[in-house]
Amino acid sequence: MLFFAKVIEKMNLKDFKNFFNKELTNLYPKTEIDAFFFRIIDDKLGFTLTDLFVKQGFIIPNDVLLDVKQIIKRLKNEEPIQYILGKTEFYGLPFIVNKNVLIPRPETEELVSWVIEEIKNKNDIKNLLDIGTGSGCIPISIKKNITNLDVYALDISSEAIKIAKQNSKQNNVNISFIEDDILQIKKLKQKFDVIVSNPPYSIKWDGKDDINLVNDERFSVAGVLAPKSKADLAFIMHSLSYLASNGTAAIVCFPGVMYRGGAEQKIRKYLVENNYIDGVIQLPSNLFFGTSIATCILVLKKGKKDNKTIFIDASKECIKVTNSNKLTDENIQSILDTYILREDKEYIAKVVDIEDISKENYNLSVNTYVEQEDTREVIDIKEVHRELREIEEKQNILRERIKEIIKDLGE
Repeated sequence: MLFFAKVIEKMNLKDFKNFFNKELTNLYPKTEIDAFFFRIIDDKLGFTLTDLFVKQGFIIPNDVLLDVKQIIKRLKNEEPIQYILGKTEFYGLPFIVNKNVLIPRPETEELVSWVIEEIKNKNDIKNLLDIGTGSGCIPISIKKNITNLDVYALDISSEAIKIAKQNSKQNNVNISFIEDDILQIKKLKQKFDVIVSNPPYSIKWDGKDDINLVNDERFSVAGVLAPKSKADLAFIMHSLSYLASNGTAAIVCFPGVMYRGGAEQKIRKYLVENNYIDGVIQLPSNLFFGTSIATCILVLKKGKKDNKTIFIDASKECIKVTNSNKLTDENIQSILDTYILREDKEYIAKVVDIEDISKENYNLSVNTYVEQEDTREVIDIKEVHRELREIEEKQNILRERIKEIIKDLGE
């Protein structure tokens, strides 16, 4: 990179932005590059978006230019900007992140909003557990909004717990952290009124090869264990086992969990027939840069008052931002309102009885129950026929004129 091969004497903000764009233009869309640049300038210089326009003549310090050289190199290697800067924002709060924790995903904000809406102003809800806490973004955000709640966070990684503790301190909230393997842990000390989780998708576990897991009542009650190659439903069964008698769990799931056959279908049957499924929310696809997976939120409840499940298709509740989709505050509130209302809404929501779910072989995919809107152009057959008759009449007139012309040429 010849630009940095010599000592840089002067470069103003405008020229610097042009250079930054040129370096990355073949790798990222322009809007993504602009977002990178703003985050970097905010981090390095404390500039606002307005400053980018009114301070274009500002001379960039050499140490900042050299730092950005390394940032550009890492961006060219497709390293996430959050890891490069060592921080991100989630639910309006600052979080430290590095490669020991996953970057908080946008749909997780929907999970947090749902939990806050579900439990606020309920005096009987005393505690909450986040399984697979990572950076701690879920429990910290919830605790920040519901201060009288006892919040616990569990993760298998000591490095993740370390980061989560830093984030807890940074955001001035008190969280009780537990370091353990959720699929192997023998017994937690208590039940929880609320359990939340955005667990890793389709990871491997010992499953039926481990006799202790086979005999573990957390999993054995379903009569079968989650497949060894896909532990998704093991996380769900564990969450269910530690719910209080009237508890609620909200878990972000990979969509395959909702419809795959075999052992997973049998576990879904157990969950449905015991009336634990309160709702399934299908989220938009492509919510995270570089990932097109459309995840969903599975809501479990103990002590339900009815035997119904609400299915919500929120796949269109988003706005387009560069190559990704984004959930706005308005989108999130719309989804929450639909869930709370619990009424059928054409193309969006369907409230379904247990018996009807069993008829669908315990398929929990939202599109099995919520009719998809047909956005194809409606064709008026009568109008098409009329137009065809007009065309045919014109063709007949044209043929007669051609015959007359040929006849005249023959004479």
